[in-house]
Amino acid sequence: MSLPYLQVKGVSKQFDTADIFTDLSFSLQKGEILSLAGPSGTGKSTLLRCIAGLDYFSNGEVLIEGADLLNQPVKRRPVGMVFQQALLFPHMTLLENVAYGKKITDGKKQAFEMAHSYLQEVGLEKQVDRYPHELSGGQQQRAALVRAMLLKPKLLLLDEPFSSLDPGLRKDLREWVRTFLKKEDMTSIFVTHDKEEAMLLGDRTAVMAEGRLQQIGHPEELYHTPHNALVASLYSDVIVLDENRYCPADKAEWSEEKSAGGEWFAAEWVNETYHFGRRFAHVKLDSGRRVTIPVENRQSGSRGYVMLPADEIRYFKER
Repeated sequence: MSLPYLQVKGVSKQFDTADIFTDLSFSLQKGEILSLAGPSGTGKSTLLRCIAGLDYFSNGEVLIEGADLLNQPVKRRPVGMVFQQALLFPHMTLLENVAYGKKITDGKKQAFEMAHSYLQEVGLEKQVDRYPHELSGGQQQRAALVRAMLLKPKLLLLDEPFSSLDPGLRKDLREWVRTFLKKEDMTSIFVTHDKEEAMLLGDRTAVMAEGRLQQIGHPEELYHTPHNALVASLYSDVIVLDENRYCPADKAEWSEEKSAGGEWFAAEWVNETYHFGRRFAHVKLDSGRRVTIPVENRQSGSRGYVMLPADEIRYFKER
């Protein structure tokens, strides 16, 4: 059996005496996209920066095609990275910015031709002669994405590159990015706080929290069978009963009166929304937790109960 294309083995990071993350290990196959989700401050961006060489691990190793990545100088690492900010050169035009790295390796003529072609694909062909200060934030970020992809690195690291974009552009651009990555068979790690985005972009998703990888697997696995309460609260639409049990939110029911069967939680009806033709109630449990459950009709009272059917209560895999 062949070795994985990318191997991250037991990496840890400390700031002074504080552990940011400890003993993280995972591997990716050639062309695989990993979505890395989790709360702010858990070290997702730091992990990417250490792989890219902009920071360093306290210990551990990273291999690409069996070669030690961490002992290579930053400039020679076959890694590209896109940040939340575009970080374009202010004195260069858009075309010059995008072609910059490619020009060094392939020459000016080929670099400019490829850059122009890629910019056309993301709708920036009319802005090629503009400078960064003449571009919107969304245009700058698209340029930063194209600049990194043009180099076709062995590993592409994406640190929330869509966070500053409006919803429509965000959707279009992530679809283009996934299509491009698959076409080029480019291995990538994508950091996001957006659960839907993690599902759409990644072949697999890893949930990182409390300094470790809580679970890694296909998006539907994490969504339907979370290993613990942390993964459930961050990635799934479930109601967590305790550290051992949960219930899918779409199995919960709202009632203004308590009745026998299952488990009940006193709650306050806050408001309601509509998604894909269905009505959902946003309710606040007396414990302080907020949950979203499907409902058929508008309720008349603001106080009631969330009922979880006994046969829909499930156990986390980690117990």
